[in-house]
Amino acid sequence: MSSEAGGKARLLLNIIHKSISDETFLPWLSIALKAAKLASDAIVIQIYENDATSYIKQATKFTKGLAELHCKSSINHFGCSLNPFNLLKHLTPDYVKLDGSFAQDLDDSEEKQTKLSEMIQSLQASGVLTAISGVESPNVLALLWQTGLNYIQGYCLSPPLGTMECDFSDDI
Repeated sequence: MSSEAGGKARLLLNIIHKSISDETFLPWLSIALKAAKLASDAIVIQIYENDATSYIKQATKFTKGLAELHCKSSINHFGCSLNPFNLLKHLTPDYVKLDGSFAQDLDDSEEKQTKLSEMIQSLQASGVLTAISGVESPNVLALLWQTGLNYIQGYCLSPPLGTMECDFSDDI
């Protein structure tokens, strides 16, 4: 699929600490993108927060390498560590996907809604696009839109499909 056919569609790929530490991964990614004739921003490489925290030196080098390739990066399951914003002193991801636990029972707690809104505003003030997983109900979906969150993921929109059935010929 060429980047032209893909339009603004992005594929989010989760990687683990072994890929962050693998010196051959970024050169391979560069070659693979060229061979597939994909724009480097057609994919977003997601690093788990706990991997980025545990392997901070490797994660810092890795995300700098992604930026040099003009690839986008994301921190996945953000907000689970004791001080998640400390991680952003070392990494400059394009996206932050908040842990799905922030969406659970959101409609039952105004305090939780306020904390989530503050976290989203702080992230966005630093230039990061925000996302959240685990959105299961229309009520929570409505509350999340009020926070200014950029993207959502969860069964509320659609359960996982066995195949990718998106028509990329339309501009999404």
